[in-house]
Amino acid sequence: MQGGFKEIIHEQLDMRALKKLGLNVSNKRVLEIGCGSGFGAELLMASEPQSYVGIDLMEDQISLAQQRNLKNAEFKAMDATQIAIFGKGQIDEIIDFRILHHVPQWKRVLAECYQLLSSGGAMYVIEPYRFLLKLADTFLEWQHPEEALFTVAEFENEMKKLGFSIRSKTIGYGFALQGVKI
Repeated sequence: MQGGFKEIIHEQLDMRALKKLGLNVSNKRVLEIGCGSGFGAELLMASEPQSYVGIDLMEDQISLAQQRNLKNAEFKAMDATQIAIFGKGQIDEIIDFRILHHVPQWKRVLAECYQLLSSGGAMYVIEPYRFLLKLADTFLEWQHPEEALFTVAEFENEMKKLGFSIRSKTIGYGFALQGVKI
């Protein structure tokens, strides 16, 4: 769920970090995994992508996103492990704002993302560090799936194994990474 402080983080930290990595969605076909209430879509749509699709498991979040009435934006309630329906090579940019650590089958999602990307397309990822998630699980009783508590090295290795070329930069509360399909 998004709102208040999380939106400030999204706008002031996440988007700046991704732009430093090279994010430019202007005139591109964009997929956002875990779009929530659509605030990320609003930020991305300011750069006028050719098209935007946001997916999220939570139908109530999709309803909130749809209420933003963003031109050329489409929102779908669906599981990130089912994104192959968009078709091979049909997406230019994929964005993950701290979602994959909730997905036990994150490796499958990465593999499907690689297939979806056009040649030279990129996936931009922001994820928290594993130790922060472990702390949250211990002290706040959050329950992230153990299979999804990857390290930066594990994540990068999986992307490289799939064929991504990696450019990464760590940021204070997690890591930001750009993987380009070769």
